[in-house]
Amino acid sequence: MPSDRRHKDCGSLIWLAATNHHTSIQSKAGVLKEEGHERLSYGGRVEKVEVPEVKLQAQADSKAEVWIEVINQAREYCDATGIYTDGSRNEDGIVGVGWHVEGGMKQGGATLGKLATVWDGEVCGVRGALEDALSETNVLILSDSQAAIAAVRKAGRTGKARTADLRRVLMDIKERQARLGPRGVSFGWVKAHNEVHGNEEADRLAKEATNLYPEEPQITEGGIRQAWKKKREEERRVKGVGMGRVVKWDRKARVAYVQCRTGKGNLQAWRHKIGKVENSECRKCGRYAETGIHVALVCTHGEEVGRRWSTWEDMDDRARWAKKEKDEKGFYTVDLVETFFSKIDLR
Repeated sequence: MPSDRRHKDCGSLIWLAATNHHTSIQSKAGVLKEEGHERLSYGGRVEKVEVPEVKLQAQADSKAEVWIEVINQAREYCDATGIYTDGSRNEDGIVGVGWHVEGGMKQGGATLGKLATVWDGEVCGVRGALEDALSETNVLILSDSQAAIAAVRKAGRTGKARTADLRRVLMDIKERQARLGPRGVSFGWVKAHNEVHGNEEADRLAKEATNLYPEEPQITEGGIRQAWKKKREEERRVKGVGMGRVVKWDRKARVAYVQCRTGKGNLQAWRHKIGKVENSECRKCGRYAETGIHVALVCTHGEEVGRRWSTWEDMDDRARWAKKEKDEKGFYTVDLVETFFSKIDLR
C-alpha cells in the first residue's frame, strides 16, 4: 500500500517540489527586492526550434583582420546582416546590455538592474537585436558569450526557456524561420575585445547601460541565486558561525574548524557512521567518540594545544581570545582559536 500510494502521488510530489522551489525563490526575491522590482522573469514552455550556429574559422588569439574576414565570410554564407551583442556588469552589480547592427543602421542598450546575471544580459541583448533587425532580412547574431549561444540552442531543442527574454528570442527565431527559411536567424561566437568595430560598439553600449537607472528592472532566478550568495558571503564576514574571523584563517585551521563545527569530514565518529572505519573512538584520548564537539571542546589533547573554552559561545568571543604579542616589527594580534585549530590533526 505505501509504495502504491507514493506511486499515485508522484505527480503531486513533483508539483509540490516545484511549488516549494518557486516559493523559495520568491521569498529570497522579497528579501533582496529593491524599489521598482515587481515580478520574476520566468520563461516556460515554447515551441521547439532548431537554432543554427555558424563556426567562425578563427582562433581566439587571431588578429582583428582575420576576425573581420571570417565574419564577412559567415555573413555571405548566411546572406545575413550581422548584429553584435554584449552584456556587462559594473562594480555596483548593475547589469547592462548592448547591441549594434552592422553598418551602424541601428544600435541600442538596456539596463536590467542588480537581480539579473550577465548571462541574462546577453540573452536580453539578443532579444533587442532581433527586435531592431529588419523583418525581411536574415540575421547573424554575433556574441562573445558561448554560454548564451549554448543556452538559446538548448532551449530551442528542449522547448523550455528559463526567462521571459529567452522565450521571446525563441519565438522571434521561429517566426523569422517561418518567413525566411532555416537561415532566418543564425548565431556565431566572436572573441571579446577583438578590436572589431561592431563588437567594440556593443561592449561600449553595454557598459554605458550599467550606469543608467533601469526603467523595467528584471528579477531572474539566476540573478536571485547570485545576489543571495553574495549577501550570505557578506553576512558570514561579520556575523554567524565563527563571527566572520574564520575567512581570514590559514587553510588548515579553516578546514579543521568547519569539520568540527559540522561534525563531518575526517572525524572518526563521522567516518564510522558512513562505514569507513570500524570504531568511532578518539584517536588522541581514546575515551570518547571523536565528534566535532569532543575535539573542539572536550578532548584532553585540546588542552595540550591551547584550548581554554568549553562551549561554542565562549569560543566565538573574538575579543576574548585575541592575544597581543610583540616582535622586532612591533605589536601584532594572535587569534588563539585559529592557533588551536591549526594544531589539531584530523588526518
